Order: sequence, then C-alpha cells, then structure tokens
Amino acid sequence: MLFRSSRRFVFAAVLLCAIGVAGAVSASTLQDVKARGVIKVAMADFDIVPFVMGPGDRVTGFDMDLATKVAEKLGVKMQIVRLPWANGIDRAWTPGYAWDLFDIACTSITITGARAQVCDFSEWYFKTGQLAMVKKTSPVKTVEDIKGKSIGCLSGSTGMTLVEKKYPESKMLPFETVPDIENGLTMGVVEVGIFDGMTVLDVVRKTPDLRYIDTYLTEENYGVAMKKGSDLKTVIDEVVTANRDAFKAKWIDKK
Repeated sequence: MLFRSSRRFVFAAVLLCAIGVAGAVSASTLQDVKARGVIKVAMADFDIVPFVMGPGDRVTGFDMDLATKVAEKLGVKMQIVRLPWANGIDRAWTPGYAWDLFDIACTSITITGARAQVCDFSEWYFKTGQLAMVKKTSPVKTVEDIKGKSIGCLSGSTGMTLVEKKYPESKMLPFETVPDIENGLTMGVVEVGIFDGMTVLDVVRKTPDLRYIDTYLTEENYGVAMKKGSDLKTVIDEVVTANRDAFKAKWIDKK
C-alpha cells in the first residue's frame, strides 16, 4: 500500500477532473438538491472503520447510515463520491472551492475553528480523539516518549496539526491512507502512527505486531461539512441529533 501512493494520486487526479467536468454546476442548497433529485455525498476513498467501509459505492458504516438518513429526509437519491483526503475531502474547507464535486462531506471529519471559517458543519455526531500506535517492540510507552520520533499522519488531517503543535521536534511524514500509515509502521519508515482513535483501535486489533498508547492526544467532534451558509444545515442537524445515539449503539458500542 505504501508504494502505491503515486498510482493512487494519479487515479484520484483523473477522477477529480472527470467529476469536475461532469458536475460543473454547484448545487449545495436545499432547493438545488431537491430539484436535481440527488444529493452528492463525499466520502474517503479508503476505509475509516467503522465509519466508512467498502469499495466504490458499496459502502457501509456509521457515516453511510447517516448520509442515507439525510437523503431520505430530503426525499432524494444519494450519490456517493469517493475521494482522497488531500485535494479531495479537504476541498470542503479550502477557500475558493466551488462546491461542484459534492454537496456535503460525511466521512469522519473533525470540526475545527479554522475549518468552520470556510465551511459550515452540522451538529456533532461522534466524539473521539487522536491516538498513537507503535510496534509492540517499540520503546515508546507514553505520549511523552513520542517526542523526537518519526511520526506518520494522514495528509491534511487534524493529526498533522497535532504533531506540528505538540511534537515540533519530530519528523512528520504525511500519508494518503490509514493502511499506508500502518505499512509505514510495520516497515520501519516511521516509528509512530497517529490517527483517529476508533480507527487506530481497529488497526491494532487486526495487526498483532502493533499496539496503541492508551492516552487520547486530542478531544474531537465529527460533523458533516457543507457549503458556508447552506440551508441544508437545518435538515442535516435534525437528522444528526435524531440518529447519532442509535448509530453509536449500532457501530461503536457493539464492538
């Protein structure tokens, strides 16, 4: 996975261009979405367990259930748009984005003050934080031990922001996907991997050679991202507050 990054980037670039040509008209208002009869929902093109899982549009998970409920509430169909995080999902909080690729992004996005200056967010739907994972043989035992170590993070993520602020003396390597971070750890490219807690726990559970540091490095809330000032927010907020507890029970508490 680590050495497929260049091919993944080329594919993603082609996909973004194709979608941009096909969907040149921005439609991020309630009226536009209902007139079109479809809401375009951006999701990461890699698994974020248990929020986004599966290939293409055959997605399952917390985020998929939430997006489905939004489409049902609006009375429209849903089109899943799978995108890389960097130069894809993060367009939602990139100044100047025309909102022509998707109407909302529902893919485990942390609400931050900086992002909220550029786009709107729904009410929070899940509370989490960043966790660190290392090899079982690593001398890193506490979050203090991370200082000075090489750290792998998802490009454009809150994990990167955390490392820049908390561990400025460490060498940070951005990766495109969580499996890339995992492979970077197992192959010795980095000494520490930092990502959203639920996903780190899932990776460690499936990978006997890895363990996690049992201290959350941040406190974060996930929200659905949408165009600044979008009147979709009222509907999405209603869906989020009505369903977040049930989806947490289904996808998180059962584990």
